[in-house]
Amino acid sequence: MVRLGGLGADGEACTILLVDDQSTFREVLSLGLKREGFRVLQAGSGREALARLQDQATGVRLVITDIAMPGLDGLELAEELGRRAPDLPILLITGLSDQVPCCNGRTLPLLLKPFRMGELMGQIRELLGPFDGSLQQGPPGTH
Repeated sequence: MVRLGGLGADGEACTILLVDDQSTFREVLSLGLKREGFRVLQAGSGREALARLQDQATGVRLVITDIAMPGLDGLELAEELGRRAPDLPILLITGLSDQVPCCNGRTLPLLLKPFRMGELMGQIRELLGPFDGSLQQGPPGTH
């Protein structure tokens, strides 16, 4: 369970895995999430995301993934994550569709690009719980 300012119950920064093939978008969004107190891991593809999640030390509490990516797209990633970690929350982001995506029998939340940080934080609160908005940071150099 996440608590104040993006911190987990253990007092450590909550880790989000951000998956998008557009590196500039990923960097900007990562900076915004870090300002909100999250530790952010990045992946440029669905396959890279799966590899990052194999490392149990990452402690990922939420995956935010773009839908449209070459290779393993966001829906395929969500489907695979549903098999591997059915309780891991997933937030889909896209600029292409407003259809409500279903994956492994569950409806996944969808945020349409372009979106504001407040909209993203609202979705994160729904998935992980409330925050106080403080600017707690993870260890330096984490991304």
